[in-house]
Amino acid sequence: MRAEHQAGGVRRMVTHDEGAVVRPSGGHEMQAPHVRGYRRQRAPALLAADAIRAALEQDATARRIMAKRLGPEAGDLVGVRLNLNVRRSTGVCVHSIHAGRPGGGHMRGRGFWNGEVLAYAQTVALRNAFFNVHQGGREAIAAGVRGKFPMASVDGELMSTADAADFSGIEVSFNPKTVHLFVDTSGRAVWFAEAVTLLGSRAFARGTIVYHDRASAPRRAGEAPSDAAVYGG
Repeated sequence: MRAEHQAGGVRRMVTHDEGAVVRPSGGHEMQAPHVRGYRRQRAPALLAADAIRAALEQDATARRIMAKRLGPEAGDLVGVRLNLNVRRSTGVCVHSIHAGRPGGGHMRGRGFWNGEVLAYAQTVALRNAFFNVHQGGREAIAAGVRGKFPMASVDGELMSTADAADFSGIEVSFNPKTVHLFVDTSGRAVWFAEAVTLLGSRAFARGTIVYHDRASAPRRAGEAPSDAAVYGG
C-alpha cells in the first residue's frame, strides 16, 4: 500500500514494506531497469582493506580524522565525495564521508561536501541520494581558475560501507571539466536515486531515478561549456 505526501518541493512516497522514499517533486522520473545502460550485475575489482588503510595512513589529515573514531551509523544523513588528496598522493580511490545537516538543504542543491569528515571508505551505499554540485566551484575548475577541490557530493541516508555492496544499476559520474551536473553514461543529468553505491569515480544508482529537466536543473555559474543534457533541453 502506497501513499504520497508533498511538502517543500519534495514528495515522500511511503510504502508499508519498504519504508519512506523521499524524492524531488519535479524532474523526469524513471525506474532504473528501464534506463539505457542498466546492468543487473557487476563485479568491480576492490582493494583489500589493508591497502585502503595504508593509503589513508599516508595522509596526515586522514590519520587525524581516523584517530577520532567518529564513524557514522546506518541511517545518518551524510555527504560522500572522492578524496582528492589521497588519490593524488597514492593513486588509491577512497571516499570521504561528511556529516550531513538537518533542514533538507541537500534536496535543494546544498550538498554536504564541506561538512565535518567522519570516516573514509572504499565503497559507500546510500538511500534517498541527491547528486549536488556547487556551480560556482565547478565554473572555477572548468574555466581553469582553480584546480580541483571539494565542490560536489552525493548526499543521502547512509546504508552501508561494506565492500560486499550492490553494484547493479545505472552508472553515474561527474567531471567538472566537462559537465556541470552528475550524468549517466548517456550524458543525462541525474538529480536523485532511491539507492546508490559509490566506488571510485563512479556511482551505481538503483530504484527510482529522477533526471533533471529544464525547470529543475541548476544554472551554470558562468560560460564554461557543459555536455550535461536535461530533459526538454
